Amino acid sequence: MLSIARNKRNSGPAPRLNSVHEGIVISPGGGKVPHGSTYIRILERLKVDYQSGLEWGHVSFDEAVKVLDAQDFILVQRNSLSLDQSINLVELCRQSRVRLLFEMDDDLTIGNRIAEDQILAIKHLLTHADCVITSTPYLRKKLRQYNADVRVIPNKLCSETWLGDNYLVPPKFEIEDDGVKILYMGTYSHAGDLDIVRPALDLLNKKGVKATVYAIGIGQDIESETVKSISVPDGWGIYPKFVSWLRVNSQNFDFAIAPLENNEFNRCKSGLKYLDYGAINLPGIFSESVSYSQLVKNNETGLLIKNTAENWLRALERMCVDTRLRSRLASAAFVDVERHHLLNRRDSFIYAEALGIIRGKFKPAEVLDGEVAQSGDFDPHWYVHSYDPSALDMGAQNILVNSNDAVSHYLSIGASRNYDPSPTFSTRRYLERYTDVKEAGLNALTHYLNSGKTEGRQPSPKGRTIPANVRLDANGPISHLLPFGDEYTPSESKIAVHLHAFHLELVDDVIEHLANIQQNYTLLVSAKADDVAALRNKLTESLPLASLNIIAVENRGRDVAPWVVSLRDEIMAHDIFCHIHTKKTVHTDKHKNWRSYLLHEVLASPASVSKILSLLDDEPNIGLISPPYLARLSTQPQWGANRDRLINLLSQMNYEGQKDYCEDYPAGSFFWVKTEVLKPLFDLGLTLNDFEIEAGQNDGTLAHAIERLMGYLPSISGFDTVCTAVEKPVD
Repeated sequence: MLSIARNKRNSGPAPRLNSVHEGIVISPGGGKVPHGSTYIRILERLKVDYQSGLEWGHVSFDEAVKVLDAQDFILVQRNSLSLDQSINLVELCRQSRVRLLFEMDDDLTIGNRIAEDQILAIKHLLTHADCVITSTPYLRKKLRQYNADVRVIPNKLCSETWLGDNYLVPPKFEIEDDGVKILYMGTYSHAGDLDIVRPALDLLNKKGVKATVYAIGIGQDIESETVKSISVPDGWGIYPKFVSWLRVNSQNFDFAIAPLENNEFNRCKSGLKYLDYGAINLPGIFSESVSYSQLVKNNETGLLIKNTAENWLRALERMCVDTRLRSRLASAAFVDVERHHLLNRRDSFIYAEALGIIRGKFKPAEVLDGEVAQSGDFDPHWYVHSYDPSALDMGAQNILVNSNDAVSHYLSIGASRNYDPSPTFSTRRYLERYTDVKEAGLNALTHYLNSGKTEGRQPSPKGRTIPANVRLDANGPISHLLPFGDEYTPSESKIAVHLHAFHLELVDDVIEHLANIQQNYTLLVSAKADDVAALRNKLTESLPLASLNIIAVENRGRDVAPWVVSLRDEIMAHDIFCHIHTKKTVHTDKHKNWRSYLLHEVLASPASVSKILSLLDDEPNIGLISPPYLARLSTQPQWGANRDRLINLLSQMNYEGQKDYCEDYPAGSFFWVKTEVLKPLFDLGLTLNDFEIEAGQNDGTLAHAIERLMGYLPSISGFDTVCTAVEKPVD
């Protein structure tokens, strides 16, 4: 074991920022040529402009050991050390009372991207560091299994590097290409991300829109007819020089792309490419992901899309042909980066606080008190820095607040002011969605931790975007109001409607609503064998525009099995599908009149039906239209007794998205959908025997699991779900 003399100067309260402090940085560059991430995450934050009075060195492990005793801190980044080195360093820091920090902005603890010995070294450092610094809330939650003090310091750009006078004279290049030139930046590990775009790019060129992706940093072996590689000139690969070279050559490109595979490693990443592209005035297309969804405002500062060839084709074509769109997005992204994503003195304050060279607003508690403090859903560092201590009623600006103080404040004061405990949990929206919690007077976060999380409730539900005083009887992420009236514009799509008519006495009400589809369509009906003849006569007489196909089915799988098993081929022969049924819920008074409510939301009037069809026809990203939750359903969305069954279905579909909470879904199983959204479900080849024999079950069946699966299917197929409400409530 290495050891050094213990002549560390006496430790006391951390002085202010203008005192002289010394520190060491160890990065994967080994003290020689720092990686780009080392510049972005560490070195540019330690510049004199931001950290006056700080002296630091970027050195190798061996050099660090020699001078460690004279340091105030040592900051280790990513996979810089072997396991033996990490064990030695932890011990030496303890001997010399040197603050040890570990910084990592990717989850290198998973996969096989680095050697096993380095993974073990990272886990040792994560466990024994005085503070862990990372870049995203998602990664913070994962790393808290190793260390209680994990702080999120988001990626930002250095204005001097990206926007300052370019004193260097980089070599210029010019792309001799008369087509649209698209920039993509990444390392060799991002070749798989680029593969997401290739099919769409090839189709785009076949359609006559000439476009080529020019990739920087991935290597030569990715080239094809539509993808070319650009090599960084010798001597210009070091980060500040690379940025200088990129800035002077960015005028070669029309826009940029940032595809990202949906996997656990990528979900931990930050949206740094958005900042890079914005700083050089390039509009971008970004995969809709954890990384970019928090940064990019769709259609305002960039385009956010789901990862399908169809979606990428539409977005690429739109960006290629619409120069005004490119100009608008580029300008908005640049302003956003300039205003919100450049390093400033506040960032330096927070960073100095993490380094331990300044007494700031926050310090970790030695022992975390209670479930809230111990949970990854409360971020005390973020909480204290997001809400000014004076606003928190905690005293002056320089007050030292530990993590238990922050928790205590949130529970006693902050929650009542709708303060959020972390960037991934919304106090206000949780209470707005789950009104049972609000009516019971419970704290949103403690309810979530005690029961809501297990139930699959959403930590930050989407809010309503319609006026707050409209449709107070409806709950959910309502984004569109449907007109109520007699106007109807026929759709050119082939429409199929499935009616499961189990309760014959309720069919008249359904017929009245089906009459609002004022064009030819196919009506698929499933019913008990004894009711088929009577239904055929009634429906044929009452709905002359409907082409009727009625089948007798066994009472198994409720209203779901008939369309999933018996009618899937007929459904897939159409473009748009609507599912309704003669719903009769008898196990609770909460669901009284639920059928009337849902029928109204999906088939209220000719005008509302026409609007639904136009949304599905005209909006390429919309895949499913769901009615809002009945206001009395104050606990939705949640798993019910269906989590394991639902996750099993998702696994069969190779779904890699989030499974921590239940997505919004059409509760009650009334909805409109593009039929291509249903293909992953139909491809499972479910049979009637997969559904339970009817025994009056209230929950926990395959039918209930598929009801919730509808909230995931659009995303699997690359579409969005939209929640609509008719402007006029049901009588």
